[in-house]
Amino acid sequence: MGAAFAEALLERDPQATAEQVAQAAEKAQHAPWLLLALLRLGADAAGAAGAEIPEHERLLATGAALQNMLLQASALGFGSCLTSGQALQSLPLRRLFGLAADERALCFVNFGHVAQPRALHQRPAIDSYFSRLATAPMRESP
Repeated sequence: MGAAFAEALLERDPQATAEQVAQAAEKAQHAPWLLLALLRLGADAAGAAGAEIPEHERLLATGAALQNMLLQASALGFGSCLTSGQALQSLPLRRLFGLAADERALCFVNFGHVAQPRALHQRPAIDSYFSRLATAPMRESP
């Protein structure tokens, strides 16, 4: 997989330095357990029963399943994260994983042990993300 990452970088940037190519190849070694999440597109991709499920619903369901996997890994004491990048859609990675034309690589799912916890960051106030609608008082029924 490291060779595919290196080849994908050279596909995007033929002028990449030897150090950059080595860094791209090394990315494959970041997690002891790595999964590729993919989505099969097209009307009949989910089989006859799933043909009625629109692509956007399949994408949302896949995201929810991935979040559940990350939460479960955390509950079990493992580190986990999703990673992506331009290499996911590259010909070298598509070839490596044997992806069909109707399959889209979404992300890698990384699992392992946490060597060093990340530093805590100041989080923005929740009100900076959400707003409340003003509601009119409810009328009593006659």
